[in-house]
Amino acid sequence: MPYWERLGIALDEFLNTLLLNGDPAQTISLHAALAEQQGKRWGCWLCWILAHLVQPSHCADQLTHGATPTSAALRAGVLLIGVAGLLGTLGYFAIQSLLHFVGAAHWIEPNRINTQSGDWASI
Repeated sequence: MPYWERLGIALDEFLNTLLLNGDPAQTISLHAALAEQQGKRWGCWLCWILAHLVQPSHCADQLTHGATPTSAALRAGVLLIGVAGLLGTLGYFAIQSLLHFVGAAHWIEPNRINTQSGDWASI
């Protein structure tokens, strides 16, 4: 197995543990397939997305033998990185909005506050 493929699997297992509180030895696809078998809505939803974007039988293949063709694994890895990037971006903007809402945005952007009155400077 090539290095980049092992690295992708390690990232997949790490994100499964971090985001889904899953078993560190399972990929997100396997975790979703097991959740789908148990009738959990998020597992059904994720397996449906994987079936349409990665490979039609992606979750079923994870349950039977755990291996997928390299092209499907590559598509799943790109999708995984894209979703992680989107979640990171959304999290950044959510934190910025929260800090602005509670008035703590001056921690992030000190030059935009009028130091005499404490008001936001006009832009």
